[in-house]
Amino acid sequence: MRSSRRIIPVFFFMIIIPLFSQNSQDVQALLKKVSDTYKNLKSYHFEGTTTMEMKSEGLQQKMEMPMVIAAAKPGKTRLEIKNPMAGMLRVSDGETTWVYIPRLKQFTKKAAATVETAGGESEKTGLDAALVGSPLAQFEQLADKAKGAKMLREETTEIDGKKMDCYVVELPRELPKNLPVQMESSPKTLWIDKARYLVVKESFSGKMSSPMGEMQMFTMTVYNMTKTNEPISETLFTFAPPKGAKEVAELSFPGVTSLAGNEAGDFTLKDLEGREFNLKNLRGKVVLLSFWATWCGPCRLELPQMEKLHQEFKSKGLVVLGVNDEESEIAREFVKSNNYSFPTLSDTKRDVARLYKISAIPTLIVVDREGKISTHFVGVRSEQDVRAAVKKAGIE
Repeated sequence: MRSSRRIIPVFFFMIIIPLFSQNSQDVQALLKKVSDTYKNLKSYHFEGTTTMEMKSEGLQQKMEMPMVIAAAKPGKTRLEIKNPMAGMLRVSDGETTWVYIPRLKQFTKKAAATVETAGGESEKTGLDAALVGSPLAQFEQLADKAKGAKMLREETTEIDGKKMDCYVVELPRELPKNLPVQMESSPKTLWIDKARYLVVKESFSGKMSSPMGEMQMFTMTVYNMTKTNEPISETLFTFAPPKGAKEVAELSFPGVTSLAGNEAGDFTLKDLEGREFNLKNLRGKVVLLSFWATWCGPCRLELPQMEKLHQEFKSKGLVVLGVNDEESEIAREFVKSNNYSFPTLSDTKRDVARLYKISAIPTLIVVDREGKISTHFVGVRSEQDVRAAVKKAGIE
């Protein structure tokens, strides 16, 4: 009897351990297929709605944000968020790019950005341009987030009257540790269409605690249209200014005061390797300050531009400095995994963020050779805009 009691646990672990290992391998392979699917899209038209619900004592709010995300080569893109308070539209026909903010009744009109190909030729920015700041960007990177992912189940879900067989996967969700309020979050759940390896639904919930009380939050995004690698209607890539809309050189957001023209506040910070940087000591060079965080999706999409500019102009007097206020180990791991070589300064006490009145990220500040702020960008900007700002400060 004693020997049989010993055999049962051993037999149990011999069966269970391979099952867990196989599950982990299967999830990693699945997320790799999803990443590859989004990276290799030739054209797409996604429509969906993000629903956010917030509940606290005596308060219940619900907000819906319908979205349209579309792209077709060469350089035709559309990213539209439809919401009275948070709505925006960025659309390009390949030659011209428009950005329109409905609540401001303002729009900008600029020549479409260009990028250098591997062969040195110039072409209009393609499918990636529509991903900037959009929920689709995360799906390109799912293979990098496979660690800790779990296969929950397989199920049939109904979206817009159509039934789809899906894998249901759980992803761990990391939150920054230096937020001004305490936050907890559940893992993110993804519903992945078995036939096309596209995410058709995602959800997560969370809780925010502050001296003002506690708030429960729930977010669900459903993509009711997922049209890929098919002809896309040209009407999606045109823009007609709505009645009353005004064309401006730069969008002016309420509550954000441009620092352009001011003397750049001096500071001293150490980078992630312990090297000390003092802004005043960099006089005579053009300094590009990029305020970012690992949890910020638009930042993740903008940082490759910073690396590209760093490599291209570091010998011509441009100093690119990232500024990050997270724990150094979090930022260090992220920088290393993405092979970013420009210095990232550790601002864990947020002294420099307060000095430059950073209220949103990504924020870019260009300091000219005389120590004055020549350009102040809040939010993601095209590579063309950033290059123009660097040129304005004296980098050719």
